[in-house]
Amino acid sequence: MKTDEFAKNEAVLAEYEKLRERLFDSNDVEAQNRLAELDTQFIEDAPWFGTTGLGEETERRLPQYIRMEYGETVFNGAGLKAGDLQYIGRYSTEQGPTHFWKLPSGRRQQQYAFVVEFEDCNSLGFGRDLVPPEDNSVLDAVHLSESSPQGGMLTITHVPNESRQDEGAAIEILRLTYERKEERGLQYIDHTPVELPNGEKIVVVSEFTKYGNHFTARQNMKKICSFRSDGDMRLFFHTFGGFGLYVTCEKD
Repeated sequence: MKTDEFAKNEAVLAEYEKLRERLFDSNDVEAQNRLAELDTQFIEDAPWFGTTGLGEETERRLPQYIRMEYGETVFNGAGLKAGDLQYIGRYSTEQGPTHFWKLPSGRRQQQYAFVVEFEDCNSLGFGRDLVPPEDNSVLDAVHLSESSPQGGMLTITHVPNESRQDEGAAIEILRLTYERKEERGLQYIDHTPVELPNGEKIVVVSEFTKYGNHFTARQNMKKICSFRSDGDMRLFFHTFGGFGLYVTCEKD
């Protein structure tokens, strides 16, 4: 690890130590949100970094994404670390060229992590649904004729119970445009804190590729909604305080 990276990690760890006592209070949403931010700022090291052919941002984002789904951080003793992932290689699958990592044995219910390469974006995930082919087939290049999404919009609204049948009474709480990276163009909305009219706070994150969308909402670091769709989606969920929210994810 480079000297400047070490110094950055020291600063992150110092802030985490100051934050630790506040984390015992599950109602301290500000502290919980800051913890999630620190997890993404900590610079990890792993033997497979720089060996996959993927960009550095994608490689570092993978363990962060898995920790987010497990409700962990890099600071937890049992939390997944980048070095816990064993890179297996790049294979040909029905989804396209796919990189696979073996997860630690204690997480056998979710055996593999993977990154699927599309024409100009990557899709991250983990589980049992996508595994390395037994014939070890490798595909060096794939041409996808279907174009990737050029943009998208995420909207969160609230409709009061007494006005549920009146769409004009909807209160728009959040409207965000999916960001597009020039390198492999993944469409995503990163961890975004949202303060609701009733004082509750949630954090939302979403990824959008040509093959669908994944939306997750958390409150006090606990998942309250997680949904995958083959395309545009509209869903409804409640916060812990019973506040009802509509989420719409649409591509341009």
